Amino acid sequence: MTKRIAFILLIFNLLATNICLSQNQNFHSDSIRAIELNRKGNDYGRQGFFSQSLKLHLENLSLRTKLYGIDSEKLGPALMGIGNAYKNLGQTDFALKYYKLAETNYGEKITRSLLVNIGGLYRNKLDFKSALNYYNQAVEIVKYDKSSTIQNIAGINYNIAEIHYQMKNDNDALI
Repeated sequence: MTKRIAFILLIFNLLATNICLSQNQNFHSDSIRAIELNRKGNDYGRQGFFSQSLKLHLENLSLRTKLYGIDSEKLGPALMGIGNAYKNLGQTDFALKYYKLAETNYGEKITRSLLVNIGGLYRNKLDFKSALNYYNQAVEIVKYDKSSTIQNIAGINYNIAEIHYQMKNDNDALI
């Protein structure tokens, strides 16, 4: 009887191991697929194919949600890509919705480019106070981000100065 139980346990162990290995392999290939969808979506966006970019980023979001869950910071790139596509399609309210979701998902790992994009949308909506808030947050990030270039820093400072100029805060625009 004990040989039979040992045999059943051995078979069960082998099946469980195969299932785990299969799930791990699917996770790995799906993770690579998510990265590829993000890259292709960004490429389409750079080429001006915004609808195709949106489609790929939505597929990427679906896949990343399946892989990592609804609250994972790994959803950030997909959410930001969707926001970029909507922004480029002229649908600023949808863009802002997805940027804000990305902001929530990134948490403390929020990116300078996301903050600049959100600031830009608020500037376009003539909500200068909100735009300044996001640009100032981006400035704080670039102060400590060694990968930030002088062009990144200058671009953010230019946006801040432009808003102060539009608000007739000439002294702040010159700083």
